[in-house]
Amino acid sequence: MFAQRTYEAVLAEGAVSSFIDLGCNAGWFALWLEAELPDPERAGLLIDANQFIVAEADWHLKRNRLRRQQVVYGAVGLPPEAKSAVFHILPSASQSSLLEYEPGKQLPVKGRIKDVAVPAISVRREWGARFEGRPVDLMKIDIEGNELDFIRHEGEFIQTNVRTILLEWHKWHTALADLDRALRDIGFMRRGTYHENEMTGIAIYGSRQGAGT
Repeated sequence: MFAQRTYEAVLAEGAVSSFIDLGCNAGWFALWLEAELPDPERAGLLIDANQFIVAEADWHLKRNRLRRQQVVYGAVGLPPEAKSAVFHILPSASQSSLLEYEPGKQLPVKGRIKDVAVPAISVRREWGARFEGRPVDLMKIDIEGNELDFIRHEGEFIQTNVRTILLEWHKWHTALADLDRALRDIGFMRRGTYHENEMTGIAIYGSRQGAGT
């Protein structure tokens, strides 16, 4: 992220005084964003379903005095009635997912996969509890193939609150065309794709209606 500047294109989308990071891992994106666009008062909600790296993300935020950014443990992209879900933790934390590992489609796994029960998280509720009424300048979505379900279940929140979406899609489960349609239905248009390979790619979407402004 820092050396290859994977998310550099999003810097052209305007100021980021608030953001949501889904699939936050150890909080690297929050640190990168602070390095590129310093703002110690930036509001942030970070969510991940791996409790070990959630603890690391929390440590990074506190160590860097990002006091208005908070980490939540749980999984997103689940039906509103869901209370919990099985999360598959792979040896590489960045590959962990709500979806079962598919040999031959995903990168090889070196080690054991651990299945754990995790809380189901409503992004709408979590954001409202912390930053009620505040728009979201940027939503980063990197949830290992569950992107389409998240958009379908949280579409109303996205439509009314979010200005820009930075999304990593995973070709072994989700087609970019399907994401384009789902986001177009709630008022977002794709502005570009970056760092695409045979497994993944990064896309940026902007709100046509000016949501979050």
